[in-house]
Formats: sequence, structure tokens, C-alpha cells
Amino acid sequence: FSDRVDYVIGGYYFKEAGHLHDYVTFPGVLLMIDGPNDLSTEAEAIFAHLGIKFTDDLTIIAGGRFTHEYKTFEGHQTDDNGLAYKISGCNPPDAPNIFGVPGLNCQQVLGFPNPGEPYRYYPDGVNNLEFSDFLPTVGLEYKATDDMMFYVTASKGFKTGSWTTRLSNPHPTYDASLHFEPETAFSQELGMKSDWLENRLRVNVAVFRTKYKNIQLNSQQGISPTLLNAGDAKMWGFEIESEAQISDGFTMLASLGYIDAKYERVNPGVGDNGINIDTSFPLPKTPEWKFNIGPQYVMPLSFGGELQFNLDYTYTDHLSNDLGNTPLLRRPSVDMVNASATYRLPGDHFEISFGGTNLTNARYIITGQNQGGVANVFGTYSDPRMWYGTLRASY
Repeated sequence: FSDRVDYVIGGYYFKEAGHLHDYVTFPGVLLMIDGPNDLSTEAEAIFAHLGIKFTDDLTIIAGGRFTHEYKTFEGHQTDDNGLAYKISGCNPPDAPNIFGVPGLNCQQVLGFPNPGEPYRYYPDGVNNLEFSDFLPTVGLEYKATDDMMFYVTASKGFKTGSWTTRLSNPHPTYDASLHFEPETAFSQELGMKSDWLENRLRVNVAVFRTKYKNIQLNSQQGISPTLLNAGDAKMWGFEIESEAQISDGFTMLASLGYIDAKYERVNPGVGDNGINIDTSFPLPKTPEWKFNIGPQYVMPLSFGGELQFNLDYTYTDHLSNDLGNTPLLRRPSVDMVNASATYRLPGDHFEISFGGTNLTNARYIITGQNQGGVANVFGTYSDPRMWYGTLRASY
């Protein structure tokens, strides 16, 4: 069509199988989770993406992907110490005539599902899930001038579902709480990409909105960290990115981002460590503001080669690290400063760099867990101030 159409058409196939073995012992080895699990996934997809130049300045974007997945899972989790039997006082598992009922034993009373496997939490048998979805994308690109382009896009995204691989209590029969459904996201974006001042200033701006259905989040259920469908959520925000060539050797990079994120609906019964979650809770891992500025200076040397100096400052707003917004796991706003100096030999074949990250030695929790089953809150801290040196050679 006289170079009016660009397109990509393709197919995708994926297959894997694995054996996952969780082995978790709690303090005093009172609880000994032995969790061998067998999983498999088979997925196929076909996709197409078209860019149609309606005019020299206006391009229509259209595409889609059809995905199909088939998954299997068999859970063999046991408690090797039989803690549930011991703390209930109904022990051993095959103790007969419980409550005076002939043939009723402790295993049946406590709900362990598999005769002959008194410590196994999962019902016997292979479980399967099957997912199919069509994911469209549409958009427009308009080239207003040689230095300015506007665009708008709308698309749907898909994150697959799966199973909970570690349980806190035995399940006499299979039920829907043992797996979680796919998450879908509907996104729209409006933006501008532009160059100014004879290409010495680049400014890109984007405004976006995303709506999630069945958003997947981590939840602590008893002693078990699990994934579940928390409900529906939405976020909107904007991003501004700029790059300015202030002089021949001096460049300034800067960016600003804002996100307003909240739950629209929380599924019934969703909680974290016994705390019921509602729409007033913050979405985890979602700072409201983020700002970055990065000056760079390149200085030519009279005897050849050059020196390059980089400074990078990033501000990230406070955020919650977990679904239940545990106070000990909340992350305050963070100021991060990195810097480096690089010497390049003539010809750009060799360079040596020295630098440092987190120069202010900011310490904050990057991830954590409120393990209510043993009344323990723990987290992983950020790296401290670090120094590095790098030598590169190219041929």
C-alpha cells in the first residue's frame, strides 16, 4: 500500500513443568511445612499489530492478541510435625471413635482430606485451570510538526491466574480459595513528544489512567503468604520527562511523575493478618510523587579523551509495603543521591569509572511481611552507601 501500512503478525507457544519444594520450619520446629508441589503450564497466542498512515501526518494504530492458557497443579504440602493434631488434643490422627462415633477419627475431625496421608493439607488429585482472553489496542499518532508528535492509546492487559501453594489449614475438599483468577487492566494514555530550541530541549508529557479488575496482591493468611484477587482498583497520573543541552558539554535530565491510586471495590472477606481491607487502604508499592534530576557534564581533555561527571537525585514519596499497611513496614519519603566520574581514553575503546550510590546512606524497608502466625514483623532494608569502580574495554 505504497508504504502506508506497517505490520507485525505472529504466534507464540510456551510450555513448562516444574517441581516446587517449599520447606519452612518455624521457631522451635513446632511447625514444619514440607511443601512439594507439581505445576505445569501450556500457553498459545496469536497477535497482530498494524500502523496505518491515514495521511503523512496521521497514523492509526490497531492490534490485538488472543491468549489461551492451560495449567495443572497438585499440592502435596504436609506438616511433618503434626502440630494441628497436637494442639487440638486430638492425636494421633487415627485415634478411633472420636466423640463416641464409631469410625470417626482425628484426621476426619480436623479436616485432613486424604486417607493414608494424615498430614497432607491439599485434597488428592491434579487440579487444572484454563484461561482465554482477547487483548486489543487502538491508538492515533499525529505529527503536528517535524519536532512535535501527539498520541492517544487505549489497551487491555492480562496477568494470569494460578494457585496458592502454601496453606495454613487443611482443606477437606477443593474450593475456589485455593486459586486466584486473572487480573486485567484497561489503560488509556494521552501524550506529546517534542523537541524545542533547535533540538537542544526535549520534552515528553503523558497523562494516563488504568483500571484494574481482580487486582492480584499479596495477603498474609494465618502463617501463609498468599496471592489473592483483592478487588478492583484505578489509578491516574501524569509523567513529564525532559532533556536539555545547556551548553556543549552540559546536559540536564529531569522527570516528574504523579499517581493517584485507590481501590474502587474490595472483594468480600479480603484481609491481611485478620485485618479487613476496605477502599480506604492505600494500594501497596504506589508512591504519589516521584521526581528526578540528573546533571551531566562532559569535559574534553587537551591531550585527548574526556572526563564525564554525573549526579543523580531522586525523590520518592512515602508508600505502603504491604496489603494491610502495617506501620512497621511503611516506607517514608526517600531522597536518593548517586554520583560518578568517568575517564575515556581517545578512541572510546577504554574507560574507567568511579562512583557511589545512596550517598546520603538512606535506609528504608523495600519489602517485608507481617507474619501474624508467629507474631513477627520482618523486612528487607535497602542497600547502604556503596562505592564501585568499573573498567571497560571495547574492540
